[in-house]
Amino acid sequence: MLLQSHADEIDLLPSLTEAWPAGSFCGLRARGGFEVDLAWTADGITHAEVRSLLGNPVRIRTPHPVDVVGTHAGRPEECVVSFDTRRGARYRLTAARTGR
Repeated sequence: MLLQSHADEIDLLPSLTEAWPAGSFCGLRARGGFEVDLAWTADGITHAEVRSLLGNPVRIRTPHPVDVVGTHAGRPEECVVSFDTRRGARYRLTAARTGR
C-alpha cells in the first residue's frame, strides 16, 4: 500500500488507506536498485527522495503530479515521471507547482 515496484515502474502510495491521512516512511527498497523516503498528507505527497543504488533509469507513478529536483524528468503520463539516474545520486520529488 505504500510502495509497489513492478513492470519497470515504482508506484508511490498505490493503495493508501484512508485510515492513514498523513505519514512517512524511510528506506523502502524498490526493484531496479532504488531506495525511497516519502512523506504525505491528505493533500498528497509533500516530498520524496529516491536514491539510486545502481544508476538505472527510473519511472515513478504518483497519486498526484510531482516535480523532480536535480534532473530533467520526462512526463510520459500525467502522474508519471521518468528520468536517468547516476549511481549514488539522490533525487527529490515535490508536489507539482500549479500554473503550468
